[in-house]
Amino acid sequence: MTLAEQLKQEGRKEGLSHGLSQGISEGVESKRALVHRLMERKFGSLSTGAGQQLASADDTSLDRIAERVITASTLDALFSD
Repeated sequence: MTLAEQLKQEGRKEGLSHGLSQGISEGVESKRALVHRLMERKFGSLSTGAGQQLASADDTSLDRIAERVITASTLDALFSD
């Protein structure tokens, strides 16, 4: 393999890695926006604390919160462990 081919292959790998990372990040932000809308629909405007917790939630936590929106009777119940 020539140096040019090696550099081209490295560039493709870096581009793929960057694109995958960006796609995952965009997916998490879309999920966060959806969970926010579900929470507001069920509980009304979110408190500053709830908004901050939602903003700092990782992907797994967002899944858990989204599932709890269905059965939770209070906003605090969404964030309890």
